[in-house]
Amino acid sequence: MLCHDQPPGLDRNYPLSAAFLDPPGPNDQLIAALRAFYLDSSFVTFYEDHRPEYQETVDTAAAYLGGERDIVGLLEAYFGVQKDRYVGIFSLHLPGGKGVAIRHDAEVDCYALFLGEYMILHEFAHSFVNPVTTDFARELSAYSQLYVSTGSSYAGWMTCVNEHLIRALTSRVYAILDGEEEGLRHLLGEERAGFVYVRSIYDLFEEYEAQRDVYPDLRSFYPRILDLFAELLSQQDQAVRPGV
Repeated sequence: MLCHDQPPGLDRNYPLSAAFLDPPGPNDQLIAALRAFYLDSSFVTFYEDHRPEYQETVDTAAAYLGGERDIVGLLEAYFGVQKDRYVGIFSLHLPGGKGVAIRHDAEVDCYALFLGEYMILHEFAHSFVNPVTTDFARELSAYSQLYVSTGSSYAGWMTCVNEHLIRALTSRVYAILDGEEEGLRHLLGEERAGFVYVRSIYDLFEEYEAQRDVYPDLRSFYPRILDLFAELLSQQDQAVRPGV
């Protein structure tokens, strides 16, 4: 939908490949059905009737993006990179979230579909982490034996890497915002969800935070992440072949 214009036309603004985080496949039938639904249901009337409550929801969600808990500012400072535009799409009915980035006209628009502060932090983080992981894909392939499945939504080694990095990052952010105890509480939740390497990455990010003069951004720090995966793979091999 982010590659399309507003209804009722829903014309294509960008090629689907512009959504470079998890690009979608074409679904012309869906677009046609949505266009028909918008017209047949007089959706704009329904929307206008409910605009005040929608605005209240938007105003509440906007608090996550500024003030003392400026998620966007924190992410840009943490990763040492700025993006061009951020759009939060607040959903009252989504159990999880979704992060999408649209690249167009030499700019990057970051979208986060979210419910609550944790999800907007997590989903916007994908726009910072995923592109760097992609650039190190060849080096990461050497450690693919470390892949662990944490559900059908996270299939594949590269996804496994990104999810571990982002979940360690979100835990570090809560340690920064709310104190180490809160960060460790989030970290424990990620471990219980099956992200077995997240504590090691959490500890490694403390090194990153302490040496920002050496590591101004995530890209410059990524070789240390590769070193960690090499160490974890060595530990795994030793556990499988004791005494070797």
